[in-house]
Amino acid sequence: MSDLCIYTNRARLFYKLTKKFKEESIEFTAIDSFEQINPKFRVLITTKEDLEKYNPTIPSHITMLKINSDQSLDEIVLLTKQKLKFIEDFNDLIIAIDPGSKTSGIAVFLDDGFIYCRDFYNINHLLNFIQIAFTTFQHHENIIKLGNGNPEITRYFLDKLYTIQIPENNIQYLLVDEYGSSSYKGNGSSSMLSKHENAAILIGRRKGVLPTSVQLK
Repeated sequence: MSDLCIYTNRARLFYKLTKKFKEESIEFTAIDSFEQINPKFRVLITTKEDLEKYNPTIPSHITMLKINSDQSLDEIVLLTKQKLKFIEDFNDLIIAIDPGSKTSGIAVFLDDGFIYCRDFYNINHLLNFIQIAFTTFQHHENIIKLGNGNPEITRYFLDKLYTIQIPENNIQYLLVDEYGSSSYKGNGSSSMLSKHENAAILIGRRKGVLPTSVQLK
């Protein structure tokens, strides 16, 4: 049995959400009513409307995530990962990037707690995801760690990353030595992940340095 259960009578939202979770390999149990909640579940995803309509009694140990049809699926995935990791209080939102000419990996950390990673094949899609992550977890320190294995790619990514707009417009950029990242097998890595995802996880766990003026030219 999975730790996560989903209930909503909003058919379109249910279809989109469960399709996304399957694509992301997020295990879940779909229930037909609140009465099917098992004490072994740790997280329940539902809507405010469903709760108001049925007024269920939810076991106190179960963490609820209330979603709505207007939320982006990426935002819901990030919040779900946060709930499953039981990370509530944190100071830093860290986005680690393994930059590539064709494929780039991203890993998301809340302080030192890794919650999510994925590959991107388009820089604009990658930038949009980062924007969603900053919007999802607001009022925290925003840090982007970028692998610096290739100076030309590093400069290109920095140039693109500086176009990101967020409230407060406050992002700290750090360049990270990505030596050995392509074969990383440490904390958070998995054989189920791509080499770019594993590399991004390692980059997120390493300390970085501020970009120099030369790297910004």
